[in-house]
Amino acid sequence: SRGSHGRWRDAADKSRSITDPWEHHCIEERVEERAKRHRFNALHRKWTVDDILVKMEAEPFAHGAMRNCFRMKKLSNFAHQQDWHVAANYVAKSYIKRQPKDTYFDDVELQMDAKLWGNEFNKMNPPKKVDILQTYIIEMVDRKDRPVFCVEHLIEGNYIKYNSNSGFVSDTHRRT
Repeated sequence: SRGSHGRWRDAADKSRSITDPWEHHCIEERVEERAKRHRFNALHRKWTVDDILVKMEAEPFAHGAMRNCFRMKKLSNFAHQQDWHVAANYVAKSYIKRQPKDTYFDDVELQMDAKLWGNEFNKMNPPKKVDILQTYIIEMVDRKDRPVFCVEHLIEGNYIKYNSNSGFVSDTHRRT
């Protein structure tokens, strides 16, 4: 059996071979912006706030019926150097039709509650486990009116919409 050193070396080699799917968008060349990150802990029902640095495209790359989606990179708060080329990819979402900021916070609370309940469901050892994306709010502190966005990690791949909040249900058969 391979030792832990060999497995770590394999993992490091694999991480170096992964390319950034947004590399050709040159997000790292955009202006660095300060933001307040608001995270909700559903178990303790508390919000925490910290300062982060982000770079975000000015125009949305996609949209749904209700929200625009912007490519965004965020530096790790634990990074020893500010290398935007290796910063994580995120999707920042804003409502197409202007909404009160409280709406964004309500959305994140709801999603984090769903994640908590999903974790409880998974403890019952179902045949297929569920996971809900971690999401948070960023408040762009140097922009006029300090706009907010809901933010989640980029998940690579093709997206198929199976249903919507307005009653749409796809005829496509899922494998879940």
